Amino acid sequence: MAIAKKDLEAIDARIENTVKEVIKGEFDHYLSDLSFRIGQAYDLIGRATGTQSVTGGKVYAEDLNLQGRAYMTGYTVTNNSPAAGSFAWADLHIVYNGVDTLVTNGSTALKYVWWSSVTTPTVLQTGATKPTLANGEVLLFMNVNGTPQVMLSDTNASMPGVLRDGAVDSGSILANAVGTAAIADNAVGAAQLGANAVGSTELADGAVVRATQLAANVVGATQLADNAVDTAALGANAVTNLKIADGAVNRTGQLSGAIVATGNIVANAVDSTKLADGAVSTTAKLAANVVDSTKLADGAVVRSGQLAANVVTTTQIADNAVTGTEINANAVTSAKLADGAVVRTAQLSNNVVSTAAIAPNAVTTTELATGTVTAAKMNVLRHFIF
Repeated sequence: MAIAKKDLEAIDARIENTVKEVIKGEFDHYLSDLSFRIGQAYDLIGRATGTQSVTGGKVYAEDLNLQGRAYMTGYTVTNNSPAAGSFAWADLHIVYNGVDTLVTNGSTALKYVWWSSVTTPTVLQTGATKPTLANGEVLLFMNVNGTPQVMLSDTNASMPGVLRDGAVDSGSILANAVGTAAIADNAVGAAQLGANAVGSTELADGAVVRATQLAANVVGATQLADNAVDTAALGANAVTNLKIADGAVNRTGQLSGAIVATGNIVANAVDSTKLADGAVSTTAKLAANVVDSTKLADGAVVRSGQLAANVVTTTQIADNAVTGTEINANAVTSAKLADGAVVRTAQLSNNVVSTAAIAPNAVTTTELATGTVTAAKMNVLRHFIF
């Protein structure tokens, strides 16, 4: 199939533009450098012919032959090229020990760019971390988000980027030169803190969160806020008798059941107000011989079972206390009757005085009622005889 003329023309135009871009990309570097060198040549001619003085003109890096020093000359840089975060360089010359080296154009998204006279002098080295530079090597650029900082310039060099790791010792730092912004997070450890360096103003609220952060015995009474010590803060058996103030235990709820032993009670501390009604309920609660006559209320002994056998003697019985009701049947024997105790006939029941109960000669005419002696009661024979 034949290609239309207009399509051929379009293809030719694209080819031509592509060739131009390639040629431009390849030769721009050389043309730009050539232009720079021509300008240098004019300056040199002017100095040689006397039409331009060194003082009034320029001194180029190529004019210098300072041993161990590197200079950049004739270059351009482009920010965020060929993409955001990268930068590009072109027409860069490095003059080192008086030797001018043309560096290949390039670009990078990495942070550090340096030149080495030892490895590949015509190609710059790049890396994400700060390089350890040897003799004949120098840091040229530091990429800051697509914008290069020139490290060889004294006007805008970033000192952290320029300085070799470990190059700054304590003698290089002025007093009070290290501020808060210069200290990295977590950079200050225990070894960096001097004795007594952390005062109350340096501790944030809530900074002390573990018991191991406190030395033994550092928390005294003045460090404890009122009511700070609650039940959870007290260890088992931590509250001894020395910790309890006089009168501190003032509610029954502060005592667990059955914890007050005999040894905890002061002598004479339990008076009548401390004993609940009915608290002394068994004889086991009473010591031997503690209940005397002063402890018994009137009418307290109300049952015979409250009296031991033979404990009631004549001393305990009040005058006239024993009536007929208190005497059992047949309890009053002759031994219990005092002489002359029976003084009224009413005290004798009928027919209780037998012959045996009458003493000899006890019955006189006074004791005989009129007509009491009948013939049957008389011994006639005896009377006649006598």
